[in-house]
Amino acid sequence: MGKDTYQDPRASASDEHQTYEELVTQSVRSLCLDANGVADWKKHLANRLERTAGKEYVRRLRGLVALRADMRLLDVGAGWGEFLYELKGLVNAQGIEPDPERIVISRMLDPKLRITHAVGESLPFEDDSFDIVTSFTVLEHVDDVAKTLHEMIRVCRPGGTLFIMCPNYLFPFEEHYEIFWPPLLPKPLGRAYLRLRGRNPAFINHIKYVTSWGLRRILCKEPVNVIDLSAEEVRRNGKKKGALFGLLGSMLATTKLYQGNILLLKKHAERSH
Repeated sequence: MGKDTYQDPRASASDEHQTYEELVTQSVRSLCLDANGVADWKKHLANRLERTAGKEYVRRLRGLVALRADMRLLDVGAGWGEFLYELKGLVNAQGIEPDPERIVISRMLDPKLRITHAVGESLPFEDDSFDIVTSFTVLEHVDDVAKTLHEMIRVCRPGGTLFIMCPNYLFPFEEHYEIFWPPLLPKPLGRAYLRLRGRNPAFINHIKYVTSWGLRRILCKEPVNVIDLSAEEVRRNGKKKGALFGLLGSMLATTKLYQGNILLLKKHAERSH
C-alpha cells in the first residue's frame, strides 16, 4: 500500500471476539493517528467512549426543539450511534449509516439502536416521514451535498425541523487533520502541503469543501426557511468580549467566514408546487 493510500480504519471491526471498547479504540487510533496524523488520538478516544459529541448534539437539539416521545427523528450519518444512544426516551429515533462496520460497532453499544445501511443521497423512507432530521459532521463526506440535503428535506414532514452541523471550508482550519488550512486549497496543492507536514494526504480526497455560502445557494432552492445559528453564535460571543470583538464577530457573521456551519431549517408547512 502506498503512503498516499487511505484504507478504511474499521476494516476488522466485524471481529466478533472484540469488545466495544476494543473496536472503538482501534477505529479512533487508526483514523486519528494513521489516516490524519493527529498525535493526541487518546483525547478523541476518551470523547468517543464518553459519547461527548452525542451529548452535546442532544443538548443543542433540546435547546431548539421541544422533544416528545411520539416524535420521529432521523439521523443521517449515524456513525457509531452515540447521538441515537443519548436520545433514548426523548424521541423515537433512528438513523442511516453508509459504513457497515460502524453499524456493527453501534449495535455493540446498544443492540436496540435502529440504524439502516444507506446513503444520504438515497434515503429509504417515504416523503414527510420524520418530524426532525439531523446531520452532524457528515455533509463534508457525502458524494453529492445538494442531493443529500434534498433527500433530508424530502423525508422531513411539512412544518418539521432539520438541524445540521458541518465544517465551513472558508475558515482556515481543517478539522480532521487539525491544522491550518488555506480556504478552498486545491486538492493537488493540499496533498503536497500535507506531505510537507508529514501527513497522509489520501484522506483529503474524501473531503468535500462545504461552505456557508455554498449551502445557502443549495437551500434557497428548497422549501425551507434557514436560520443561521453560526452567525448568531459568532455575534453573541463577540459582544460578550467587548466592542472590538463585537465588531469582529459581526464582520465574521456577515461574511460567513466563521469556523463551522450550524443551521436550523424549518420545512414549509405546505408543499410547493
